[in-house]
Order: sequence, then C-alpha cells, then structure tokens
Amino acid sequence: MSHEALPADLEAVVARATTAAPLLATTTAEHRARALVAIADALETAAPDLVRIALRETGLTETRLTGEITRTAVQLRLFADTIVDGGYLDARIDHADPDFALGPRPDLHPIHN
Repeated sequence: MSHEALPADLEAVVARATTAAPLLATTTAEHRARALVAIADALETAAPDLVRIALRETGLTETRLTGEITRTAVQLRLFADTIVDGGYLDARIDHADPDFALGPRPDLHPIHN
C-alpha cells in the first residue's frame, strides 16, 4: 500500500516542526545529542520497512538503500558528538595583549554560532 503526502499533511508537519524548533533550541547540547542518537537508532530499527518502501519508490538496490540508512545513522551520531564537544561553536580565547601590533587588545572569548 502506498501513501502520497497531501499538501495539508505537509503543512501539518511543517507547523509541528515550527512549534518544536524554539523548544528544542532551549535544551542542553547533551539533550539534543541524545535526540539525534535516538533518531539514528530508530532509523536503523525501521531499516527493513524503509528499504522495502524505497525499493518500490526509487528503483535503487537493496544494498544501496541499506548503505544510505547506515550512512545517515552514522552521520547523525557524528553530529551528536559534535554538538557535545562544541567544536562547531569555533570558541577560542585571545588573551589580553598590551603589546598587540594594533594597540592593546583586551581578553576576548568569541563564540560563533
């Protein structure tokens, strides 16, 4: 049995995502990382059903589709690790330097997000 998403279905999904995004933004990095790992786990659990559906819809091989699910799950877990380690924030400390070439520089702690 196939199911085609209707515009109203898509609008409902977008509305729920729009509501959830600000709430998710208030959670800790660890919470967001756990959510990504849970999505990866669920994706792998649903792999047999997803592959079966995608075989009908895409014409790709089972091996390719299984590989795409694995790749996506691995990437979600890598994103989770990145969220926890904070590397994406590009945080650095530039210590105060009274002899800086352009004049005295204060202690700076920039974080880009």
